[in-house]
Amino acid sequence: MPLDTQPARGLDAMPGEPRCGCNGPRSGWIVAVTHPQAEDWAERNLQRRGYRCFLPRYATKRRDPVLHTLTRIVIAPLWPGYCFVHHDSRDSWRPIYETPGVRSVLKTRDQIQWANAGAVEALQAGEALRRTHPSGPHAAWRVGAVAALANGAFRGHAGVIERIEGQKAGITLMLFGELRIVWVDVGSLQECGE
Repeated sequence: MPLDTQPARGLDAMPGEPRCGCNGPRSGWIVAVTHPQAEDWAERNLQRRGYRCFLPRYATKRRDPVLHTLTRIVIAPLWPGYCFVHHDSRDSWRPIYETPGVRSVLKTRDQIQWANAGAVEALQAGEALRRTHPSGPHAAWRVGAVAALANGAFRGHAGVIERIEGQKAGITLMLFGELRIVWVDVGSLQECGE
């Protein structure tokens, strides 16, 4: 059989242009991995290219780099190095990948990883609250607040409190390239940056 008459197989793809890994067209949020401390720059560049972006941020107290006795409230990325980008699977993801400030797009092998749309919408809904109310030490935890895990394998990982049931809190974390809800004791939460 001549080479040019062989049927295309599912594994065949254009070099450097991975398949989306989904059945039919899909539209939703994907995760762009940014260069270190380049989240804002990557977000602005993606928006200039016409993409809808979401970079979760929160208000936090930080020590002034010059006057170490002074603390300031700053708006910081909730998950440094990650930015959500709305994408349609019918379009190539290469323009996102090639945007200045973007290091890569989260994927498994050649399949783009789609973020849970409900989790992203919940993060967007609580954005205004996270930007205006930094959690104080020993604050009563509330839904929508930013907290970090105080112990265990994921110590220091920041997340957003989704639910509180008694002494348990469901906190959304960025783990292994996905938004995941982890249930922990309220006592094992701490203010981000402690």
